[in-house]
Amino acid sequence: AECALNALQLRGTGINATELALLGIEAADLEDTSGSCDTGLLGKIKPMAPSCFRDCPQACPALGGALMAYLTRGGMPAARPIICASQRQYGCALSSRHILDCKPLISKAAGFGVRLPDSWHSLKAWCR
Repeated sequence: AECALNALQLRGTGINATELALLGIEAADLEDTSGSCDTGLLGKIKPMAPSCFRDCPQACPALGGALMAYLTRGGMPAARPIICASQRQYGCALSSRHILDCKPLISKAAGFGVRLPDSWHSLKAWCR
């Protein structure tokens, strides 16, 4: 199926519609704003780090919002405030208890040019 995302939605993100299609992300996924770990964009990427999503569901609204902002409102400058406003929730993924399960997701995002904090220290510095 042809990805229905247009260039305007992805302008400035460094990710193109073909890359999103390879991840199985479609235009309809951009319309889900439920904050759920199981639907929309997060539902598509959950298989990359299922234990992370299972153990840190409180991070899903912030991650979903940040990903949506990144893709539709201009990249990291749009996503950063959302993550920074939810440091405690996002921080679950960075805790010593969960980082090993969540690191694959953080690394995969980095492979697409989405550089997310990968430690509490980097999160605090990133949000200053």
